[in-house]
Amino acid sequence: MSIFILEDDLYQAQRMQQMVQEVCDKGKIPYNFIEATSRADEILSKIALCTYTPIYFLDIEIKQETRKGLEVAREIRKIDPHGIIVFVTTHSE
Repeated sequence: MSIFILEDDLYQAQRMQQMVQEVCDKGKIPYNFIEATSRADEILSKIALCTYTPIYFLDIEIKQETRKGLEVAREIRKIDPHGIIVFVTTHSE
């Protein structure tokens, strides 16, 4: 699978990338790549390059980005109707 992480907090993005990689390695889940970015455009431009079903971890609130996680999810669905979308947040509420 191809794994995308949309997270604006660098620490959280690295932590999530590490956790996803550990889960894949432990479960022997094959993947092409794990891409962590704070820019929705980077993800949207690479969807067509995926050879496996992608999974998207999208932060609900992205600073410095006009589109938020829910809006990005709508755009992803237009391009990729079968990808798996997971919404994440660091907000406790």
